[in-house]
Amino acid sequence: MRTLYKINSDALNESFIAAIKAKFPHQNIEISVSQVEDNEPADYVSPIADSIKKSAGILSSSTIDPMAWQRAIRDEWEDRL
Repeated sequence: MRTLYKINSDALNESFIAAIKAKFPHQNIEISVSQVEDNEPADYVSPIADSIKKSAGILSSSTIDPMAWQRAIRDEWEDRL
């Protein structure tokens, strides 16, 4: 699950941290910080977030065994290296 927050750094406080902790209880999370230009519209969606939305659920009807997939990828590239 991804959540994008746009907030002024002056507004960062304990309640913001509490809101994040409430949204992702007892989970490992990754926090990335970047400067946002003031001229971006409020409804701006980053290209990464847009890609995630477009591809969300694309494999939901598939059952993929991650170990078998890794073996297949490695086999495919083994002779190319």
